[in-house]
Amino acid sequence: MDVVEQLQLALVVPGQDRCWLEANWLAGSSVAASKRAGLMDWMVEVASYLTISDVTLHLAVSLADRVLAVLELEEGELQLLALACVGLASKVEEDFVPSPALLLPLLGGMFAMKDLARMERTVLNALNFNIRVTPAATFLHYFTQLLPKENRAVGKLARAILDLSLLAPWHGQLQPSHLATAVLTLANSLLQVPLALPLDHTGGLLYIPALLSKDLHLCNVLPPSTSLLSRLLTLLETREGMVGVEGKHGKVLARVSRATVARLGRELEGGQAFRRKG
Repeated sequence: MDVVEQLQLALVVPGQDRCWLEANWLAGSSVAASKRAGLMDWMVEVASYLTISDVTLHLAVSLADRVLAVLELEEGELQLLALACVGLASKVEEDFVPSPALLLPLLGGMFAMKDLARMERTVLNALNFNIRVTPAATFLHYFTQLLPKENRAVGKLARAILDLSLLAPWHGQLQPSHLATAVLTLANSLLQVPLALPLDHTGGLLYIPALLSKDLHLCNVLPPSTSLLSRLLTLLETREGMVGVEGKHGKVLARVSRATVARLGRELEGGQAFRRKG
């Protein structure tokens, strides 16, 4: 099955291309948005250390968020939860699953193998053993496979922006294919690279003007997508101190200047003002 067929299948299989969190899902939780962001950045760092795939990382984050949405855990067990989710996601996606002996030292000797096994059972029970979702990383992988080789830099920056989005609590509230589209659109706009995607396989399937325009000017993006692009730009502006993301994508993100981010922000604001007047 080629990448186009895989993309088409991911878009039509019932329940695959949908969000997994409700709006304001963290409201009332003891885990603040800033605490969650730090935890997810640590998961990015762990994933880089273990050399697991982006899809595995994003699946692990989705598991952790879904558990936090239904259970109240002690702060001291949040990293244990994160590693349990990494382990479970690896069992789904990876050929070689990291062993407890490899995972537990990352917790500084605070937990034993039985604790990790207990947390895995907690995750499975909380999610009723339903651990499969199709994260935005899957769709972005398909999209980047369709890019011409000379445009692969756009795909690398899109991956970095998508990992940044993991730090935001709204990450799981978005339709995965739309989030993948948004980060690809933004990466292309930041690098100002002429991007020629096969329109019948991407934009035609998603019905999003951001992919129907070959030059991808931000003023052509629908208002909901524009709001998402603004959120992603904010993440780019405030990414300092995120060790995991910077360690994984530092060289790629360094190509994006603050002046370019500011320019696109102004363009977005101008496009929103134009639509309000219209």
